Amino acid sequence: MNAAEQEPPNTPTSDCPTWLALYDMGFSLIPLKPREKTPLTGWRAYQNRRASRSDIEAWYKATPNANIGIVTGAISGLVVLDLDSADAIAEAERRGLPDTLMVRSGKGRHVYFRHPGCRTTNRAGFLPGMDIRGDGGYIVGPGSIHPSGALYAWENPPGLFEIAEMPDWLIAALNAEPATEVARPELRPPSRASAAGRKQSKATTGLPDTGSTITCAVDEGLSRLLDELLGKPSVKTVREWRYRSKGSLSVRVDSVKPGQWYDHEAGRGGGLVALAAYILGCDHASARDWVAERIGGWPSAKGAQSAHELLISTES
Repeated sequence: MNAAEQEPPNTPTSDCPTWLALYDMGFSLIPLKPREKTPLTGWRAYQNRRASRSDIEAWYKATPNANIGIVTGAISGLVVLDLDSADAIAEAERRGLPDTLMVRSGKGRHVYFRHPGCRTTNRAGFLPGMDIRGDGGYIVGPGSIHPSGALYAWENPPGLFEIAEMPDWLIAALNAEPATEVARPELRPPSRASAAGRKQSKATTGLPDTGSTITCAVDEGLSRLLDELLGKPSVKTVREWRYRSKGSLSVRVDSVKPGQWYDHEAGRGGGLVALAAYILGCDHASARDWVAERIGGWPSAKGAQSAHELLISTES
């Protein structure tokens, strides 16, 4: 990337011209909390329509030091490869990156590509240190400040570069089929022994009986939600689906703890809302709304352990 040697002027923080320059590039924008990645306002609507210039000017007037969020996907014609380490950057360059817009992020690079015109969902860790932000996602834009204090700044700026198509290796990695496909078994009425075992487990652990109805509810929505949030799993078993090239992110899909996840590299996990917050980089409330839109809202009755309640339990 020869032109990358030309160092573009950096903006110490976002200002209204920075916002409007990104707007004029055709991106759908949202305000983020200062020095954070969390939206300042509900942002789901801006996946389907762009905010107006007057909206942007009002946001800037209300919070001049807000970070800038760029909604990825078809609305912005944008897919972003998020490289979060020096090793990931080196690997992507080894595989081949075309000349395209690129932003220095807090600890890596955001590489901008043209949206292919077909649904391209978010993928976390599809290769080590590499995430994709596409339909249903957003990234922190240039002119923003990382929580560490680092500046998000153009490395390959507009004017010197244009947005390129995704390279073949990236398309192939995103389209890779799961390594293992295992059909989920049909549900059968529990035997007296298994029912007695669940009753004993409940008495011992204090946990409610999840029952077979949970699986039915999860079958209807969990797989679609996981596809949108994480993309295709690398491994499927009856008990859990695994993501990333080494299967280091696991999500339970059985009837016992559907939606429970654990990142074996980061050593953290929790419920489905925590997973959405973790992958989308948003706060709990925004993640809860995102999940609720996809599983039909939260139950109003108290005291019942429904599928929706189970999906958000045990968050960390």
